[in-house]
Amino acid sequence: MIRVIGAITVVAMDGTWKWIGDNSQALGVVLQGLVLAVALLAAFFTFGQVREAARLRKEQAQPYVAADMRQHAPGSHIIEVFFRNYGPTAAHNVRVTCDPPLRSSWRANDPEGAEVRLFDVLPTMAPGQEWATLWDTGMGHTEEFGKATDVTVSFESSNGDKHSHVYRLDWAAHEAREFVSGKGLDEAAKALEKIARAVANWQKSGAIVVQSKADHREEAAARQAMWEEHRAAAQAEAEQSAPA
Repeated sequence: MIRVIGAITVVAMDGTWKWIGDNSQALGVVLQGLVLAVALLAAFFTFGQVREAARLRKEQAQPYVAADMRQHAPGSHIIEVFFRNYGPTAAHNVRVTCDPPLRSSWRANDPEGAEVRLFDVLPTMAPGQEWATLWDTGMGHTEEFGKATDVTVSFESSNGDKHSHVYRLDWAAHEAREFVSGKGLDEAAKALEKIARAVANWQKSGAIVVQSKADHREEAAARQAMWEEHRAAAQAEAEQSAPA
């Protein structure tokens, strides 16, 4: 049995090598085609990687102007809307449209309407530069003035490419916030101004007399002369009362 199997194996191998020899030319063409296909796939993959890297570098070098809303100051219930260029290059011809328009309770009685005034176009916005304005207060902004708006920011990069992004600004994100009153540099400056005005009023009324260094020196000299005079008088009185 073993010998029969060995003989069959030898015959099969002989037939295989004979077939390969008879079709060697065709097999060579097939192998060349496979090698070419693998090379084309590798080249296509490399080209795709290069294009993706170039696209990422281009995106990373582009301006990126975003819109958002924030507290006007720490602990403040006043909300402002701002636009900032977060990209590494300048943005040009920055324009903004709001749907619906931004409206404020502060301007409810304004003859020109309650709409918040924004810029028409910013010719250039440098990296890190921003434009901000007061929007409304958390206590006064009711449903009447709209809760959410879609802000479209469009601009151009230095090479002329046009960009446009849409941001949703929603007051719902600020309705549940609690605010703690805080004091900052503005409050400190206002307090100093009040103190300065009070001191000036006291000076005018005569409640406070401000003396210069020369006035202090003259006053000290007068006190010294008075003391010397009293001492001399006391010595003279003592000498007169002494027994002869």
